[in-house]
Amino acid sequence: MAFPLVLVRQRWICLWLILLTAGISVVGGLLVGKTFRGGTVDFQVVYFGTRCLIQHHDPYKLTDLQGSYQEAQEISPLVPVVPHNLVCPFDYLPTSLLIIAPFALLPWETARALWMILLAGSLILAALLMWKLRRATRPA
Repeated sequence: MAFPLVLVRQRWICLWLILLTAGISVVGGLLVGKTFRGGTVDFQVVYFGTRCLIQHHDPYKLTDLQGSYQEAQEISPLVPVVPHNLVCPFDYLPTSLLIIAPFALLPWETARALWMILLAGSLILAALLMWKLRRATRPA
């Protein structure tokens, strides 16, 4: 009867290892995001591109995109300061604008925090689903 107990213990150990490694990844990502002013550069591009579109400008034109950054910096000092020659061109598909639109309606810090929470939650959910799938297909 010790055999099922060992399996249960192994499952709990695996679950805790998954949660520990996901937690380390999340904390590491947050620390890296804090070392750069503004952090999350990939989110910045699509966020400000979407804000540019909401303001009825073309996010694919670099001058319009720079204007979106400058306007946001005037409103809030928390927005990352990006020199005009370092603004990344918006090269995402137009459908990404629809996905980010709810975030672009929020202030920068709020949108960035929600985006990080969504990414961390997605990472943990994916790890747990893989663990559950592996547990279901493991041979007895």
